[in-house]
Amino acid sequence: MRLLEGLRTRVKDVDVERGQVIVRGGKGDEDRVTVLPVSLQEKLRAHRERLRRLHAEDRAKGLPGVWLPEGIERKWPHAGEQWEWQWVFPSAELSVDPETKVRRRGRATLRLIADRRWQIPDWG
Repeated sequence: MRLLEGLRTRVKDVDVERGQVIVRGGKGDEDRVTVLPVSLQEKLRAHRERLRRLHAEDRAKGLPGVWLPEGIERKWPHAGEQWEWQWVFPSAELSVDPETKVRRRGRATLRLIADRRWQIPDWG
């Protein structure tokens, strides 16, 4: 899995029980399934619990959901508020969507990771 593909991963795309991650829109804009190593499964479960708390806090504050592709947003306008559509690696800070001007939680960026602003667990 490429780093940027990992950053674009949503909760619904990770199946810890089966040890799989669905990579969407990867190289050639193709979806594929890759392996989630056993060594990461427990750490990812703990990470998801932290994400659940963050999602609950965002919902309690009335924040809009995460960004969704236009077709999905049009078909299911509230899907971005649902747990399964949240980013596995969300941004620590809110940002303004340049298209809609809506302030929401985006996904972590390469810059955020480089700056170590987001406390990513030691996966090793």
